Amino acid sequence: FIPNTFTPNEDGNNDFFRVRGEDIQRITLRVFDALGNQVYGTSNVEEATRGGWDGKIGGNLAPLGTYSWMIEGQFADGRAIEFNGKKIGVVTLIR
Repeated sequence: FIPNTFTPNEDGNNDFFRVRGEDIQRITLRVFDALGNQVYGTSNVEEATRGGWDGKIGGNLAPLGTYSWMIEGQFADGRAIEFNGKKIGVVTLIR
């Protein structure tokens, strides 16, 4: 599962944009702003699934709005990681 919104307002609920799934063997998760600049990226399974993007860019709060994401990777059984058949999508950051 990959959410389409998240609210990084430090209330302990939905504060991070991350991938949710089991048996992920390998993953790359990247997030881009409207200009195509990468604002977050990781190839660490633990970070992508339990940590995630905190809604900051260079330590500063990212502007509210829509960001695009891209995933690549593989489950333990060899299947490619996709969400609803896609490897790209959008997430809206709201506070």
